[in-house]
Amino acid sequence: MPYKMTVICNSTVIISLSSIGYIDILQKLYEEIIIAQEVYNELKKGQDKPGSDIEQIEWIKVKSISEPKLKEYLGINLDKGEAETIALGEEIKSDLLLLDDYWGRKFAEYRNLKISGTLGVIIRAKSEGIIEQVKPLRSPGKAHELIRGIVYGAGESKIILKNLENDVKEMLYSGRR
Repeated sequence: MPYKMTVICNSTVIISLSSIGYIDILQKLYEEIIIAQEVYNELKKGQDKPGSDIEQIEWIKVKSISEPKLKEYLGINLDKGEAETIALGEEIKSDLLLLDDYWGRKFAEYRNLKISGTLGVIIRAKSEGIIEQVKPLRSPGKAHELIRGIVYGAGESKIILKNLENDVKEMLYSGRR
């Protein structure tokens, strides 16, 4: 049974979970998932990328902020999606923000908003019995797609992606856990 929480989700979490076929975890964990209009726009720009089919996911609601001043202030240092996610979370007094971006998380923490991210969602899904094991996500294909989703969603370069992929491959094949 989902937690009775209002959860605001940023694009990176949706992209990452979509890339590994686990987007439904969000619906199973939380009663209400909302994304900011700017996050919706970011996801739609991805065309055939994970998460770009956002309009087909009926249980994710899109909401606009009513007061843009906080978004504009946060937008000086953050991506538009992160800025609007934080502003919306504060505006509607959400129970939880789901975002992976480091600076977005720091700003949300500073504003006393409760946060989690993709890995937190996966760990919670395991502890709630929604997924049996996290280990299958470590398989080369799943790990690769999860990293690709997180890095793509964070707007990181392909060079960083390649370095991360190499690090994960080394970890998987060297026996380090």
